[in-house]
Amino acid sequence: MVSQKKVNICSPRILPSEIHVILAFFVCFALLPSLANGEEFSFRVATLNAEWLWTPHDGRVDGARFNKGDPSESAYTQELRFYAGLLHQYDVDVLALSEIENEQVAEEFAAQLGSEWVASFRQGRDTATGQDVAILSKLGKPVLITDFGFPSGMVEGYKPKRLSKVLGIILEIDARKVGFVTAHLLSKRNDSPKKSAKRMMQAHAIVKAHNSFENVDAVVLLGDFNDYRSSPVLKTLEKETQSSNVLTACERYDITENRRYMIDHILFKGVRCKQAFTLD
Repeated sequence: MVSQKKVNICSPRILPSEIHVILAFFVCFALLPSLANGEEFSFRVATLNAEWLWTPHDGRVDGARFNKGDPSESAYTQELRFYAGLLHQYDVDVLALSEIENEQVAEEFAAQLGSEWVASFRQGRDTATGQDVAILSKLGKPVLITDFGFPSGMVEGYKPKRLSKVLGIILEIDARKVGFVTAHLLSKRNDSPKKSAKRMMQAHAIVKAHNSFENVDAVVLLGDFNDYRSSPVLKTLEKETQSSNVLTACERYDITENRRYMIDHILFKGVRCKQAFTLD
């Protein structure tokens, strides 16, 4: 775990009140056909909800109804440095970001991480909060970046619900194609049957996005899905994509939180999980 000294790089007044980072170490099965010598390769994946990470450098504040305002330049820079320190410490290769303002935040985050990092972004549809998602990687330029056309899902008795914040990329890692899909689903705050149904519809939309990937050796779904592992939403994602969840399917765990109530998830198919842990 991170030492207290390391965590205190950044003052608690600068960091958001609830930050969850989930890191998972993945290693592919040697039986994937791309490598004739049977050697395994490994890569490390993390998902981070940065909670209203807005840039003060773009001259505007996104979000028509929920305007949190921009941080000061010093607070923003210090927060990026804090995250960069953690990601470098754990040698993360791919990072999914939720609750960022726009593409500029993704690019500034990647620049803070280093020149080898590439930011992938597609403008989302959530104009009320202005929140978006992104994927950052140091494993080369993606061969595909897509928003999947913002697919929708259906639940009987309700109008179809589209994803407003979703992104997919495909990376070539040691001659293997690995797809990554991140999305940010509706919050559980002030939850209701209607809101739960909408979140389920968004889960069905993620399944559509997942299934649209062709000729890939593995797929990783990750992000703030805003529901518990035991929920119909996560059960649907796991079953309909035939994916496993790092909360239950890793060889080693260093997770201090109660897994039952975690709402950020990493699901995987075509790889095996060597280790999963959280930094809170």
